Amino acid sequence: LSVCVCVPFLSVQWTEADDAEVYGPFTVHQMIEWQEAGHFKDGVFCREVKEGKNQKFYNSKRVDFELYTD
Repeated sequence: LSVCVCVPFLSVQWTEADDAEVYGPFTVHQMIEWQEAGHFKDGVFCREVKEGKNQKFYNSKRVDFELYTD
């Protein structure tokens, strides 16, 4: 029996505009590294990538990426 602890992937867009380009997917670990390096000082909009579902984008200033890690 094997257990898979899946770390989610996130998509990112720089603005909240409906026509904003979406980048990614990126791992949560990448997002944490970039945030700690100061790349998101003004925040970016991110959402979890889930197959078949359009998730809402949230400002990265409101997201605790550590909650997605094991």
